[in-house]
Amino acid sequence: MVIVEIGGGILVVAAAVAATLMLWVGVMGALGATRFERCARCRHLELSSSMGPERECPHCRHLRLLHHMVVIHKGRTVH
Repeated sequence: MVIVEIGGGILVVAAAVAATLMLWVGVMGALGATRFERCARCRHLELSSSMGPERECPHCRHLRLLHHMVVIHKGRTVH
């Protein structure tokens, strides 16, 4: 029974942290400090703080670091 209570407590804390983070991202978005946008190249959704359009997201810029097994398997070229 103790395991269930500890697991429930961890779940409640995780939900509270996620809700707080979403609240702050919403407040920053309302103030114009951040915004969600999609990468023009790969269509990944990212949080951006720049006001100009991003050319590439971190997934496109650092493909080998983030998706190294995909690159090895498919043999894609990396810029």
